Amino acid sequence: MTTWELVCERCGRRSVASVETWRCADCSGPLAWSTERRFDRTCIDTAASGLWRYANTLPLSRVQSVALGEITTPLVALEVDGRPVDFKLDYISPSGSYKDRGAAVLISSLRHLGATHAVEDSSGNAAAAIAAYAAGAGMACTVFAPAAASPGKLVQATAYGARVVRIEGSRDDVAAAAMEAAATTPGATYASHNWHPFFIEGVKTWAFEVWEQLGFLAPDAIVVPVGSGSLLLGAHLAFEALKAGGEIDQLPRLFAAQPAACAPVHRAFVAGERDTTPFPREPTVAEGASITNPVRGRELLTAIGASGGGTAAVTEAEITDALREMARRGVYIEPTAAVAVAGARRLLQTGDIRPDGRVVVLLSGSGLKATDAIGSLFSDQR
Repeated sequence: MTTWELVCERCGRRSVASVETWRCADCSGPLAWSTERRFDRTCIDTAASGLWRYANTLPLSRVQSVALGEITTPLVALEVDGRPVDFKLDYISPSGSYKDRGAAVLISSLRHLGATHAVEDSSGNAAAAIAAYAAGAGMACTVFAPAAASPGKLVQATAYGARVVRIEGSRDDVAAAAMEAAATTPGATYASHNWHPFFIEGVKTWAFEVWEQLGFLAPDAIVVPVGSGSLLLGAHLAFEALKAGGEIDQLPRLFAAQPAACAPVHRAFVAGERDTTPFPREPTVAEGASITNPVRGRELLTAIGASGGGTAAVTEAEITDALREMARRGVYIEPTAAVAVAGARRLLQTGDIRPDGRVVVLLSGSGLKATDAIGSLFSDQR
């Protein structure tokens, strides 16, 4: 059986991947897959579509994968305030969000390691994605969610056959309950989209697709919504591999867009801090980006700085306006995806992103995920 080596991103401790391994046993830091970071166009599996075209840079081959019909998601040219922007429609995925990329690779890898039960803590897109791919893999799935979570967000995970357990208390209490269940349930593993390195390995494939769609070129700037940050970290991994492979000369500038109501990465970047600290979260319509202190906050700040990028924190009004504008163009996205649109507009207006450069904005989730929330935002039009 294939074995994978993992390395702690904080203390450097090395370990072998297993169903029990999801963070460093010494310092509790986040883990990364220890592998060669080099990719060029000869590595593409031209017989495959979607994320499995890049299986040569993933833990598993296409034939070992759990696949649910992933496609290469469209890159559509539109405008923001009269400036050309390419939008990556990653919400056109099997369960309706980019998190299918991470779930496909994570669940495939965990099945390979012998797991029969995936345990996740989430109340949104990650819950749906993990539940979907667990169902495709024939694995049991349990999702732990905050007691106050919107029921609509969990219907999809339940439909896939996941058992949903609501936990009273803080988000940390929910994570603790999931970790305990994973540690005490036979055959179970903590399939955390926040912690597990193989989730990010799957997510990085969106950036390879953009590179290929642009004619094997890197854009000048990329804007993504950031909660836990796998989209930004995945892009950093992909473009670093392409640079090492001689395909690009320079990394695109990476920009993290966050709701002002919960913006720990933005606050730390503006302050010149090395790591994030807990943010005093306020209510936001962009629930998917409401992470008070991301597990890989330090790594996010490092990636942003290394690329010459930056951050933007946008108001609830800016998020709503961006969502409304995209819908009027036939692009129906959830509020968290609209954070990236609003962030791109802000960064273009301030000059942080050059108007003459090639800009790519990742649209992370379908508006069908947030019908109730979007309905309340547009209630004045009924």
